[in-house]
Amino acid sequence: MNVNSVGGSIRGANNPGQAAEDNLGRALFDQTGLGNHLQSFMSIRSVSIIHQLARDIKFEARDRADVLAAVRQNGLLLQHASDALRGDRDVVMAALCQNINAKRWAALPAGDLQGLIRSIEAVKQDGCALQYESRALVLEVVRQDGDALRYASEELLGDREVVLTAVRQNGGALRYASAELKGDREVVLEAVRQNGLALGYASDNLKGDRDVVLEAVRQDWCAVQYASRELCGDRGVVLEAVRQYGCALLYASAELKGDRDVVLAAVRQDERALYYASAELKRDPEVVQAARGRQFVPPPRI
Repeated sequence: MNVNSVGGSIRGANNPGQAAEDNLGRALFDQTGLGNHLQSFMSIRSVSIIHQLARDIKFEARDRADVLAAVRQNGLLLQHASDALRGDRDVVMAALCQNINAKRWAALPAGDLQGLIRSIEAVKQDGCALQYESRALVLEVVRQDGDALRYASEELLGDREVVLTAVRQNGGALRYASAELKGDREVVLEAVRQNGLALGYASDNLKGDRDVVLEAVRQDWCAVQYASRELCGDRGVVLEAVRQYGCALLYASAELKGDRDVVLAAVRQDERALYYASAELKRDPEVVQAARGRQFVPPPRI
C-alpha cells in the first residue's frame, strides 16, 4: 500500500521556487470563494501554506464530499474539518490511509479509532493483511493505491465497485480482477482510459471491441499489440497507433502494411517504420521520400 508522505511535499523555506509557488497559492486562495477553499488547498503543494491559510480564515470544512476529496490528497487536512466530520468513520479512514498522523484530529470513539489504526498499520506493514480487512477499508485503500487490489480477498476481486475503484486509480490493477470483471465492458474501459496497456488483461471478447481498443490505443499506442487479429486490420485503430509511434506498423495486418496512407503516416512519424511496410511500398518513391528525413537505421526491437 502506497502512503504519500506529506513531509515530502514540504520544500525548504529558502527555496525561491517554493516562495513563488506559495505566492501563487495565496493569489489563488484570495480569488476563490469560501465554497471553493478546499479546491484551493488541494492545488497548493506546500503543506505549511495550506494550514496557514486555513488558520487565517478560521476555516472549518463541513461539506462531506469536499472533505473526503481533500483528506485523500492530504490526510492532515482532517484538522480543518468540522467536529461532525472528524467523527465520521469514512472520513477518518480516508485521512488515516493517506497519513496515519491524522489520528490526532480524529474524533472517533477510542476503541474504534485504535482498531482502525491497527488495521491500517497492519496493511502498511504487510499488504497481505488486506485480505482479512473490511470491504470499506479495502475500498479506501484501493482508491488511494489501485495496485493494492492484489491483496484483496477472492470475494472482493469479484466485487464490481471495488475493482472499478481500483482501476480508476491504476488501470493495471485489472490483472487482479475476477475473470467475469475482466469481461465487463465498463470496468475494462475505465482501466484502459487510465492505462492503455491494461487491455492485455481484458477478456478476448473485449480485445475485439473496437471502442475499447481505440480507447486503449489512444492512451498508449503499445496497446495495439493486444488487439484482436481483426482489429489489427482496422484502419482507424492502426492509424491511431502509428501516428503516435510509426513502428507500431509492426502489429498491422499484411493488408494495412500495404496501405499507402497508413504506411505514409507511419514513416512520417518514424522513418524506421519503412522496415515493416510491404515490399511494394518499400519501393514507392513518395513513401521512400517521406522516410528520408534521417538516415535509415534498423528499427528497434519491440
